[in-house]
This record gives sequence, C-alpha cells and structure tokens, in this order.
Amino acid sequence: MRRTMVQRTDPTQQFGIELRGAAVVETRYRKGVPREYVKEHPSPADAARAFEKRLRTKRGEGFVHLTPAADVKPGGLRFEGASAGGGGGGVLDLSADGRLLVCADVGEQAHGCRVTVVDLDTGAERVVFTRDAGSQQTFVHAARFDADATRLVVLINSDTVLVDLESGKERRLASWDQHRTSRFNPFVVRPSMDLARRRCAIADADDLVKVVDLERGEVVQTFSTRSPTTECRGVALSPSGALIAFYCPSRGLVYGHDDARHDTSNELEVFDVATGERRALLEPPKKLDRFGFTAGEDALWLIWEYAQGPLCVALPDGAERWRFEDEWRKDRLATAYACAWSPRPGSSLLAVGRNALEWHDASGPGRPARLPDPEQLGHDRVSDLVFSRDGAWLAAWAGGVASVYRAPDIAR
Repeated sequence: MRRTMVQRTDPTQQFGIELRGAAVVETRYRKGVPREYVKEHPSPADAARAFEKRLRTKRGEGFVHLTPAADVKPGGLRFEGASAGGGGGGVLDLSADGRLLVCADVGEQAHGCRVTVVDLDTGAERVVFTRDAGSQQTFVHAARFDADATRLVVLINSDTVLVDLESGKERRLASWDQHRTSRFNPFVVRPSMDLARRRCAIADADDLVKVVDLERGEVVQTFSTRSPTTECRGVALSPSGALIAFYCPSRGLVYGHDDARHDTSNELEVFDVATGERRALLEPPKKLDRFGFTAGEDALWLIWEYAQGPLCVALPDGAERWRFEDEWRKDRLATAYACAWSPRPGSSLLAVGRNALEWHDASGPGRPARLPDPEQLGHDRVSDLVFSRDGAWLAAWAGGVASVYRAPDIAR
C-alpha cells in the first residue's frame, strides 16, 4: 500500500509513504530529489498502525494523496485528503466530469466555516465560500455543484445560497428559522439535485419545498409539507428531476411529542414534479435515516433507523426487492450509513458505506453481489457517498477524510 502526496497550498512539495510488510518506507524530497527512509517494525500490524499514524500527521499538515486519473484502475484510489466536515458530518460533491471536489470545514466549536474546491488533477485547493467566526455557531450542511461547476448550492445553518465560484457573489435561494417559520431540521433535510444538476429541491419557510431550475432561476414546482402532527425529515429528487420523494413521519414517533402521540403514521410519498400529483404512498415499517431513487427511478433504496440496510422497494407498490441482513444478528439489518447508485447508463453498481466502503452488483433479482473492496485504511464510518454525473468516480467521506475512487466498470 502506497500513498503519493502533495501539499494542497503548494503542490510542488511532495511526500511518499509505503507499507512494505513490517516496514514503513518514506520518500522525502529535497530540491526535487527523492530519498527513501526505511523503518522496520516488530510486525506487519505494528507497521500498519505506524503507517496510518504517519498518514494522519501528513494530512494534518495539508498533504493529500494524488494519482493521475489515467493511472487509476477500476476500484482504485485517485485522491485522499483531510476534510473536517461541516460540523454535522461530511460535506462533499464531485463536478460532472469528476475533476473537482468540494469539501467544507468549520472552525473551533463550529464558529466560522470555509468551503473549498480541490482540483483533483493537481491537488490545489481554492477557498470559495467563508463565514467568519461569530457568536452564532456555523454549520455547513451541504455544498452541491451546478451543471457546469461554476456555481455551488450551499446550505449553511438554515440558509440556502447560490455561490458564483468566479466572482464569489451569493444569491439567497431560501431561508427559514427552525421551529418558527418552518419545522425543517437542516441536519436531515438538505438540498437534493437531479443528475444533470439543473433542478434542485430546496426547503424554505412556511414548510415549503421548492424545486428550482438553476439555469433559468425559476421555481418549477412548490410542495407544502405542513401538517399538525408530522414533520418532513427527508427530500430526494429523482435522477431525471421528474419525481420527488418526501419522508414525513409523525412527531409522536420521532420526538414523543404529546400533541402528536395519537398519530402513528410513517409515510414516504412520491410526487410528479410537473403536475404535483402523488404517484406513490409507502409506509415503511421503521423510521428512515436516508433514502433515494435507483437509477431507473422504478424503486427506492432505504436505510432504516439506526443505520440499517440498505434495502430496495419497488414503486409504486413498495414491494421489497432485496435487503442486506445482518450476518450475526436477527433483530436488525446490516449496518449501513450511506448508499449511492451509479448513474452510468446500464450500470448496476451500488456503493454502500459501512465501517468501510463496499461495492456491490445489483443486476440480479436478489441481494446485490459483493465485489472486491477498494483499497482503504481503518474502519471509520463511511457516512457520505456521491458519484460524478458520468458514474466514473465516487467520492466518499469517513472520519474526517475525503476520498475519490474510480468506480468499477460493470454493466447489466
């Protein structure tokens, strides 16, 4: 296992590190000339721990691992670098061509933040959005590229802004005050975009969700989630942007609120964006952590609370297609924190975030078959996954580290 690293702020600074059995080999550069330093350890396990510790140190110094895109084999690692996240978890996205990565970091105790764009060809990063530290905590919940990666949709606290990456100018798309002007919780209700990155579903005041055409700057459709007893806790736009799904459980189930205890509903609704008509009403047997559309838009993948799954249910009837059972326990499904379905035409690739990243082939009628695991370190929760628009690359966030892999090339 080897990492070839460059300094984010000065890509001319290089560093290499390799795990060779019970030895850790460092390559240091002086005036561009490499020199190897070998340190033997009592065992391969000791060497692996020393390797990971040294990697963490170099990431903290601003170094990132880079492999030229042309040299990355299917399932291989292209990029790996520190990314603290937005205060409530990972924040990352890939541009349509997979060349740019967006990440976020917050200041001490979530006061102040910055959003950066990393060039995956050079490792150089650029700060594109900031908020100075103040009396109020600052949480970056999401940052999403538009179609040509010239703008970002950023959800900061409960304000959604459109940021022009060249000028830095911001335009507010939506804003609400939780518990006062809307019930939305920004830690779970985040902007959702179609595959083309032209449409974006955004939460707003008055418990409204707007589907916005970013190119034309127009609201395509508006949906109200207002209810005396339920709360919208998730929104997902389909890859084509033609469908939208809302998860609205009873507040009695989620919080135990007295005024909603009589309501035991746990509903997942799918609507036609053009007409506003409901296409499906599903009632999952358990509360949901996350959900999304499959590439064909004929089914939904679900992750049950707490971190169970994924499983796949058909639309519009909700018939279960497959699920991941826990290998050892009978009282829950397998542990899963994130899921992403490849958008590549004809692909059946499914990425699942557990305590490591897994690849699966979902082409069969039953539970997706596991593919060889990508090269990775440690056992941190992989809590965020996103494919590039062409499905060639996958970005993952786990334990303060952002990684980009070339997706395995499988087809139906």
